[in-house]
Amino acid sequence: MPEESRSVDSMPELERCRQGIIEQHDFEVMRKDGTPIYAILETSPMSDENGNYTGALGCVTNITKRKQAEQALKDNVEVLAALEKTYSIIVESAAEGILILNTETKRFKYANPAIIRMLGYSQEEFKEMAIGDLNPKNLPNHIFSQFNAQVDCLKGLLLSLYYFRVLLFFVERLHPKLL
Repeated sequence: MPEESRSVDSMPELERCRQGIIEQHDFEVMRKDGTPIYAILETSPMSDENGNYTGALGCVTNITKRKQAEQALKDNVEVLAALEKTYSIIVESAAEGILILNTETKRFKYANPAIIRMLGYSQEEFKEMAIGDLNPKNLPNHIFSQFNAQVDCLKGLLLSLYYFRVLLFFVERLHPKLL
């Protein structure tokens, strides 16, 4: 039987509601202008003072922005995966030595093949080393202070970007016409 011709009493959703089951369903509907919106329908049974089923309370929430954000995140993950692969190929094939350092521990996370050939350490050996282990006798102390200053600056920049995004979030929610 087509959906539109079923009687309300024959709908399985209504029977589940009569049994006291709270349900939630995601669905897509078309606006009058043809644009889709995504929504969640949540239904809860209603009963009288004797516990007899009297109807259902339904709540529809527009989740279009959430669905769009999920899709954008999925798209970004795919783009990031492609960029990571490209980055990996570039780093692996570079003639220059490249070391990636953990800024907290000051230990190397990665060494590309060029730096392995240059210095003779294996990938595993590099992962056990810190920046000062390369040539501690000839490495001036100001190198460490410059490195730490750059790390602190980067952390400050990332924190500033985070607070800016939080501010934009609240401005968008409270005063959407400003953006």
